[in-house]
Amino acid sequence: MKKLSYILTLLILTVAYSQAQVINLTLAEKLHSEGKLELAKSAINEAALNSQTLNNPRTWYVRLFIYKDLFKEAKGFKERIAEAENNRKIAIESGRKCIDLDTKKEYNKECYQIINFLRSSILSDGYTSFKAKDDKNAIRLLEEFMLITNSFTNTQEDAQANFIAGVACYRSNELLKASNFLSKAVMLNYPDGALYVYLAKVLWLQNKQMEAVLTLEKGFERYPKMKEIVSNLYEFNKELKRYENNRQVLTKATVNNPADIDYWILLAITYEDLAELKSDLDKNNVLDSAKIAYKKALELNPNDDVASSNLGILLYNQGVNIINTVSIDTDIVGIGEIQGKALVMFKESLPYMLKAFELNPKRKETLKGLENIYHIIGEFDKSNQFKLLYQKESE
Repeated sequence: MKKLSYILTLLILTVAYSQAQVINLTLAEKLHSEGKLELAKSAINEAALNSQTLNNPRTWYVRLFIYKDLFKEAKGFKERIAEAENNRKIAIESGRKCIDLDTKKEYNKECYQIINFLRSSILSDGYTSFKAKDDKNAIRLLEEFMLITNSFTNTQEDAQANFIAGVACYRSNELLKASNFLSKAVMLNYPDGALYVYLAKVLWLQNKQMEAVLTLEKGFERYPKMKEIVSNLYEFNKELKRYENNRQVLTKATVNNPADIDYWILLAITYEDLAELKSDLDKNNVLDSAKIAYKKALELNPNDDVASSNLGILLYNQGVNIINTVSIDTDIVGIGEIQGKALVMFKESLPYMLKAFELNPKRKETLKGLENIYHIIGEFDKSNQFKLLYQKESE
């Protein structure tokens, strides 16, 4: 009889204990609805640990809501950032646990929505750290963001996260991670031309020069009016001596942006680069194209120092090259003809040189050119004047 009484007592206690855990779950919901978050947290955590309620999807559903609100409460205080992040992490884990247990799909939709809200907040925090140049923290948060996936995943947010993480890694000199993140952003079609610039810079630093160029070419196809893409592509091609590729890109750029003086100047410089690879006859034809581009730049801005100086120097050098064609076999008549052609070039160069001097009186190339031109045309006082200025700038 005593043994039967003991078993009955144990059974009563077990039932009572099980009911207590259910009561904890109900109590947690009540306390949450009353805004008593800390008390609700204690109650739901007890329910989450007990075998009677830990496999109940509603336990984790309620826990998701409680910790989501604890996150929102702590997030408003700078000194509670770590607490807020921990609450967010627990909320997400709870939501995912609920989804796993919810075979009847009673709570799935709301769980996904809240998880996505919390996930987006991680991206927002990562971007805030990124803007503050706290790249280490930005990378940590963005990597955490990318580990969380659900059926409400926003591909645009994923692309943004990969882009920001890639730039943060680039700034931190973590080139392999930067390359992986930025390549993923390209795959996800992130809509920002800067993506191609950063990825190309990373590839270049990894000694993958042609991959870098091809990346910028893809960027140029997609964003033909983005100046940063064109300027970086120009620099990379120039470094690799791919002058014809630069000519093609800059010709398109001047068509897309005909009022941009920088494109015309770069196109002219590219023609000069190409001229160095040509024979004398072809070289003059290419240099004529350079002159046209410089003059187009000066139509847009007559006071551009670089265009004025470069065009003046180009014409001066053409004059020098003509004089250099004189050989020991050239007769007097031939010498006179050659000098006459060269003089035309020097006189054509002079106004551009003078304009360049007016705009930048310390540029040594301009000073030397003016010294030589005035000497050739017989104005020796002016030649000496520019000679002295050149010597002063060379000291």
